[in-house]
Amino acid sequence: MPPQVEDSECGANATEAYGFVGWVTSTAAYVIFLLWAYLPEQYLEDWGVTWYPRKYWAVATPCYICVTVIFVFWFYESLNMLSTPAADSLTTITDKHAQLEPKGRDPGSTPPIFDVPIARVCVALYGKGNRQPRRADTNTADGRAPSR
Repeated sequence: MPPQVEDSECGANATEAYGFVGWVTSTAAYVIFLLWAYLPEQYLEDWGVTWYPRKYWAVATPCYICVTVIFVFWFYESLNMLSTPAADSLTTITDKHAQLEPKGRDPGSTPPIFDVPIARVCVALYGKGNRQPRRADTNTADGRAPSR
């Protein structure tokens, strides 16, 4: 015997119902838009539709919507660029919420969570060596870099 389902568990919930109504409404509006945009005015008048916007808006409205969407994305990106600190700003490395490594902890204990200092990160990534980057003016006369 299959398990019995209570009446309250059957049927669609409010989200599903609103979603379906929204889908049907948007599909009907799109079909009406296509009929208005592509049918000659004589057919619309034969069906009793006597007032409707000019056909210009069938092209202008989608163009305005596309330009508005592009502008919103561009504006959002520009706003984020304005609120981002410069690359040489100290705030890209640390801020007032940084937790520094505590001093005086037991050597065998597990360290607490803290932000790793940038100097330690650089040593871990690049080592402690005193290698200087090559400069363009150290090339030999024939344009090759000197051998080391």
